[in-house]
Amino acid sequence: MQDVIEYTKKGIEEDEELQGMELDFILINPNNFDTISIVSDGQEKILEFTPFTKNMETGYSHVPEWDYNLDDYLFKRLEEGYQIGYMSEKTHDNVWDTLQEYFPSDIEHINGVQLYLQYCIDNGTLLAQRKNLKDYETHIKQDGISFDDNKILLFKGNRGEQPVALIKWAEEYVIAIDYTIDKSKIYWSRGYYYSDVEKAKEDFDRVIRGEYLYNDPAKQEKTIDIKYVGVDNLNRPVYKDKDGTIYKDISLGNEVLILTTVNNNDFFGEPKFPIKDNVKVNIVEKLENEQKRRKNEQER
Repeated sequence: MQDVIEYTKKGIEEDEELQGMELDFILINPNNFDTISIVSDGQEKILEFTPFTKNMETGYSHVPEWDYNLDDYLFKRLEEGYQIGYMSEKTHDNVWDTLQEYFPSDIEHINGVQLYLQYCIDNGTLLAQRKNLKDYETHIKQDGISFDDNKILLFKGNRGEQPVALIKWAEEYVIAIDYTIDKSKIYWSRGYYYSDVEKAKEDFDRVIRGEYLYNDPAKQEKTIDIKYVGVDNLNRPVYKDKDGTIYKDISLGNEVLILTTVNNNDFFGEPKFPIKDNVKVNIVEKLENEQKRRKNEQER
């Protein structure tokens, strides 16, 4: 790898078009040793060397400044199997600034972030030298991204346009359907719960491939009727069922309901547990017990 670094740096020095530019990072594919390199002038000019640019007259391609972001150009490629061969200290600083500003809610390739952090751990104390590492460490665990309530995001993906994540929650593993991230909290509208991590991973892969886990929905699913009863002090729609159980829609009334139970079953309580994936809801104007009570009153 050192030969690749020196060769790339020498190419920058010898190419008049690249004068004043510096090597930001080199990624290498360990399977075929293809490399991707980014060089820049620290301002507006960004160039990319990839296996696909070798046949171009210059050997590189220009990357528009408006298009360049570390989520796609670094973290995504780490997820695809590339490894960091070299990264300048200035680029590390840029990565750090990006994570501080956008992590985790606006970073798509979270597993790539984990791989970047592991690279830092394996190659010295780059992160440990930064003053604000302690603030960041509270959100990073060795096996995933940590959120409030002892939830750790292990993997994420999509089933079509539906976001799906595999989450470790205390001693359970959850395949979270329609999950959302709000700062240090993660929610989901429906979930499959497991005690066996290998089975959870197997089913998570099935979901990502587009499968639905319940082959016999009529046998597995449960339907509950809920009635809208108002909004709480944070404008979250509140519902209740015939047994008096309170639910909150943490999507704040958007198209897709994301229902949770509530601490202490209190109208103004905080969201607690998402409803399970096999529970379907039916919003009604009157609950069954209210209809019976009204019928009894009419018969008197």
